[in-house]
Amino acid sequence: MAEVPPRVLLLHPDAGAALEIVRALQRQGCYVAVAVDVQDALDLARPLRPDLVVCSREVRGATAACCHLWDSGLGPVLLLDDDRPDGSGSARGDLPRVVAAGLGLTSPRPAPPRPEDLEVDPDTRVVRAGGRAATLTALEHRLLRCFLDHPGMTLSRSQLLREVWGYDVGTTSTVTVHVRRLRQKIEDDPRHPTRIQTVWGEGYRYGARIG
Repeated sequence: MAEVPPRVLLLHPDAGAALEIVRALQRQGCYVAVAVDVQDALDLARPLRPDLVVCSREVRGATAACCHLWDSGLGPVLLLDDDRPDGSGSARGDLPRVVAAGLGLTSPRPAPPRPEDLEVDPDTRVVRAGGRAATLTALEHRLLRCFLDHPGMTLSRSQLLREVWGYDVGTTSTVTVHVRRLRQKIEDDPRHPTRIQTVWGEGYRYGARIG
């Protein structure tokens, strides 16, 4: 069975700036969810059950926020002192080591396949992912294109039903079935997907949440 990647909850008020940190954490093999404020972090933490919470100094009242998150029983909370996108702060360079220490690892884990490591030929509907190739059905191709057009965004089953199938109403169970079939073709381990991720109670998203 594939090793489940460590789950990191990043608390950052700026989704654009958070993307750089998300990528750095993903390179260390982490699954990352992003919250924009403390309440958002608490809401995300319930289904995520993070192994580590990383809080940006840019969060209003960052120190108090860290204390509140710690008191809420979310586990280890790391205050990122400097996360400027130019990389001039020492915290950015030390991020892999600090996160590994926070997760109780002796060294950063190798990164899982990144969601962007995927190619699709629109003419043949052949998808290449993880060194494998598979042919998509027309419906699977439309479903994948919908995810690719909305990277990092959570799409509800109703949204997918409307955008891919063209239905305003109907059963969403067909979405679940086709997502499962698509995962069989693009995921290294469909039981532990890293590309199309389930957002419990909301739907699915392709790649890391960025806002």
